[in-house]
Amino acid sequence: MNKIELLNALDNVDASRDGRDRMAAMVLADPPIFKVLLHLAMQPGHPAGYKAFWVLERVVLQDLALLLPHLDTFLAGLPALNKPQAVRPAAKICELLLTTQQRQHRDTGPKLLQKKHLSALTAICFDWLLGDAKVAPKAYAMTCLHLLGEQQPWIHPELKVILERDMPLASAGYRARAKNILKKLKAQREWRH
Repeated sequence: MNKIELLNALDNVDASRDGRDRMAAMVLADPPIFKVLLHLAMQPGHPAGYKAFWVLERVVLQDLALLLPHLDTFLAGLPALNKPQAVRPAAKICELLLTTQQRQHRDTGPKLLQKKHLSALTAICFDWLLGDAKVAPKAYAMTCLHLLGEQQPWIHPELKVILERDMPLASAGYRARAKNILKKLKAQREWRH
């Protein structure tokens, strides 16, 4: 598949999981096209950019290793995303990166993310949480910041203040995730003492 064929295929992708999964299967069958897909996704002004992110999410959920050589590009492009349709899958990919890192850390495996990656993830997740992102990216950002706080202790107190401040006026989805994170933070504090 070349870039033109990829663009044509993305034109036909809809928001359904089935459509995104079919397109992801095409990318997984032709791994060199992943770089082109990522490049399109990281162009916020491109008409196919958010659809590329829909597919990118599904690809990365099945094969995270395809993203790893391109982490710097991925993380550098996140602050420029401005369409909610692209921010949600980007935030989900960030959560996947951090949950995978946590699993590998428990298994004493090699670290997936370097310090510079963790710093970039911290910045973008705080931006999503404090900015005007929709509920889903905010929820993913909460989980990411909770996980990041296990390696960077200053994050947990900041996260706690933000969640407690914003919960009363937030949506039900935001409140549910925030309560879950606050409960985990409380349990961790009690365990340490």
